[in-house]
Amino acid sequence: MSRINHLSTALVMVGALFLTGCSSSGGDSNGNSNPNSNSDVTFNATGMINNLGNNIILAGYQELNASAAALNNAVNALETDGATEQEMDAAQTAWKAARVWWESGEGHIFGPIDALGTDPALDSWPLSTTDLQNILNTVSPITADTVRLLGNDVQGFHAIEYLLFGNGIADNDKTAAELTGDEIDYLLALGEVFQEHTQELVDGWTAQYDPDDTSTGPYIDEFTAPAANKVYVSQAAVVEEIINGMIGIVDEVGNGKISGPFGASAAEADTSLVESQYSWNSLTDFHNNIQSVRMLYTGLLDTDGTSTGSNGIYDFVNAHSATLAARVLDEINEAMDRIALVDGDSDTTTTDITTNGQVGSGQVAFRNAISDEAEGGRDRIQAAINALSTLQTTLQNDVLPLIADTTFN
Repeated sequence: MSRINHLSTALVMVGALFLTGCSSSGGDSNGNSNPNSNSDVTFNATGMINNLGNNIILAGYQELNASAAALNNAVNALETDGATEQEMDAAQTAWKAARVWWESGEGHIFGPIDALGTDPALDSWPLSTTDLQNILNTVSPITADTVRLLGNDVQGFHAIEYLLFGNGIADNDKTAAELTGDEIDYLLALGEVFQEHTQELVDGWTAQYDPDDTSTGPYIDEFTAPAANKVYVSQAAVVEEIINGMIGIVDEVGNGKISGPFGASAAEADTSLVESQYSWNSLTDFHNNIQSVRMLYTGLLDTDGTSTGSNGIYDFVNAHSATLAARVLDEINEAMDRIALVDGDSDTTTTDITTNGQVGSGQVAFRNAISDEAEGGRDRIQAAINALSTLQTTLQNDVLPLIADTTFN
């Protein structure tokens, strides 16, 4: 049985268990009523699920695939006799552009992206720089066929990042003159395989979600038309999947990506745990991770947080409580603000930055802020962690239980 079939079986079982355990009583398993919910709410999630599936998730993967093609083209331009600074800058910019669409899709790591192994293939961390250097020293020529046989820890985003930006210790601005011929060969191979993975992901959503089973169709059809004999047995199961995805990425950012390298004190801060440290892109990553939550919540692919949009999870929450719906959006924006402010630029907040923007252009990179007590870097990071914790608690304790108080039709 392929991984996608394992996933499908698990989702059907979870959905069935979820539905048999749900009621419209407005209470929890102990009979306590949920103060944030109107009981017995009837909600038709068809429009919301269609919008989130087609215009947020699938559209985001299509943008990722297009940006992967642009990145592949940009690294190929380095192959000319003597890469220029302009070509190097273009490749670095293309990497960051692709990174935006990847990180702003991490609120929905389910379906083909999980079953196909796209996540570890593109975004394994930490990068094994020792193995990467051994490959450069011992393998010739380095081709796409070479990369396809390599482990995930020496390919994908962070291998490309390391080769394009350098080690990130003193700066994040590797020059074209510093690129070796072997590094260019490796970049060309990495770019080709990278785009293969993003194309495969789009194909899973639009053509055949199980590559080993030709009878399977587009995953978007499974997602938007839940039924007893499908991956998702009901609208409730789809909504549960979405909200759990939102919770998962908030948890990962607050309790993993930020708290891990942050440590208990400045003395215990560990830069080796900082993801995207070579490009100093970490804060942009974190910001766009929570942007993925905001897009699912508002139903808008590219939002500055000032609009609730339509056909997003906001509408589902609002059907139960307008007060809670507004509070969740405020908490999402607050978390994004606090992440953006870590770099020390007090003028940069979430309302200034969309999925096309970059965070971290202020005085302090995240890898340096984790050790910065004197200038307030650690205080700003702690404020971001606190905001993420508040958001995660709200999503877990106030939003997710609303599903049990809902009759979907």
